[in-house]
Amino acid sequence: MSESSPVQQAPVASETQFPMVPKIAGLIWTVYGCLWFLTAVLLLTYIGLGGSLWHLVTGIVFICLIPLVLGAINLRIGVRIMRGTAEVTLFQNFCGFSIIAGLLGVGLGVRILGDALHLPWWDGAWVAGGAYLFHGIGFLAAGVLAVIGHRRYKAWREAQKS
Repeated sequence: MSESSPVQQAPVASETQFPMVPKIAGLIWTVYGCLWFLTAVLLLTYIGLGGSLWHLVTGIVFICLIPLVLGAINLRIGVRIMRGTAEVTLFQNFCGFSIIAGLLGVGLGVRILGDALHLPWWDGAWVAGGAYLFHGIGFLAAGVLAVIGHRRYKAWREAQKS
């Protein structure tokens, strides 16, 4: 009688290949990270046209700081997810953050655009409202895609560790 050796199963293709849905979510977060930086510059330009130093300082602190921080977060996590180096818990937490930020962005954008209805189209409120609405939709899309693909990403990460 010969001793039977444990049979090693070949890894399933879905576990060895990086899942596409999380990669798309990471790409959206990366692109939106770059767009947040562009939004900050655009908003700063409109704020600078106001002329007052007080408006410029408060605009930089309160209006441009938010897009800069969100841009940095999106860029860092989006790149890490696309490379497959983001931890599963970070990935899952950012899914929830993305959906909440998306809902807030859409709500803020709609609110700002509603208030801007009586203003001329070149007013900064139209730009800010449109930017927040656009980014909110992107956050929602990436968050939903990430929720859909988080199990595949988790399985892929576990397969990479073994």
